[in-house]
Amino acid sequence: MVCIALSVPVGYDRRAKQIIYLSMLLVLKIWEKGGPSKLEIAHDLLLDVKDAVSDLSRFVLLMDFWYPKAPLLRICDEWKALKLICAVRSDTALYDLPPARTGKRGRPRKRGIRLSLTDFNLKPSGLDGYLAGRRPVLTHLFGDSQVTAFVTCPTSGNGTCRLYLSTLSCHEAKQFVSEAVQFCEAEHEEFISLMFYRNRWAIEMALGRNRGNDRNCPRGTIRSARHSDPQTTFFFSMILR
Repeated sequence: MVCIALSVPVGYDRRAKQIIYLSMLLVLKIWEKGGPSKLEIAHDLLLDVKDAVSDLSRFVLLMDFWYPKAPLLRICDEWKALKLICAVRSDTALYDLPPARTGKRGRPRKRGIRLSLTDFNLKPSGLDGYLAGRRPVLTHLFGDSQVTAFVTCPTSGNGTCRLYLSTLSCHEAKQFVSEAVQFCEAEHEEFISLMFYRNRWAIEMALGRNRGNDRNCPRGTIRSARHSDPQTTFFFSMILR
């Protein structure tokens, strides 16, 4: 199944240093073999939500690594009130910004050198158990648009590093949730966008605990995220402020 959940920040937990959200399920559709693909379903659901909330503003869309594909990214690009934070494969092609023009003849380069995850300067992020690094990049996913790439790695050195892309600037992130900025240590402000993405799994777990309680959804379709395939459960959340 494919779902869209809406999450509204309602406060800040000073002890846990986490934003508190009220989360709710907006729309859900079951994927059936032989029918539209999960990506096609996601595309249609996102258009439905876009039409329903067109008068509202300032959304952040959180998307799992399986969904940042052209059909959905086109909607995100056209929806000017929407910012995107998505997980992507760690081998996604990243490029540095193009070098300054030298004045020499010839076509200027559209991209800089290709980057790897080791090109990110990792440091404490304010996220328990993780170091993080960030830098502006260009990607094939977003064409000529500059985005911010984040890399997170466990502080223990065990486990895999993960890659995220965001169209949300640090300044915009601070405007979304002023409560977070008030208590966030200054050296961690650049990673506020990752605080948004961390909320995605919390939403899935909350909806999983309430499976079968929503009369508008077939009983048993909202399964615990712990036992769900990430390709078939709640693929993104929407944060509204």
